[in-house]
Amino acid sequence: MTPRKDIVEIIARRELFLDDNGERRKVTLLLGKPHKDPHYEEYSCPYQILGAGDEKVRAVCGIDEVQALQLTIRVLGAELYSLNRELGGKLRWLGEPGDFGFEKEMKWLLSEDH
Repeated sequence: MTPRKDIVEIIARRELFLDDNGERRKVTLLLGKPHKDPHYEEYSCPYQILGAGDEKVRAVCGIDEVQALQLTIRVLGAELYSLNRELGGKLRWLGEPGDFGFEKEMKWLLSEDH
């Protein structure tokens, strides 16, 4: 499981594991450094989940580096909880089922202020 070249600089990672019928399989979250998107006026922040799901590098954009990072953490959390549902609730962080240290709800996406 090697990170793809789309994440130029990894600034944070989190190790989870998948409890696969008694076998622990490592799942790694990678968060890349936000950077100016060459095609747009925004900043892009890449992330990747290795060891589960499709392992694609994805990115979230924001008006500046801070917003790109904040939004990426929120989206990564939502994607992680969704992936956990697809995997039958078998992902673990710190040994606890269902809590990965991210927001569980994305009501902020539905607000009119967004």
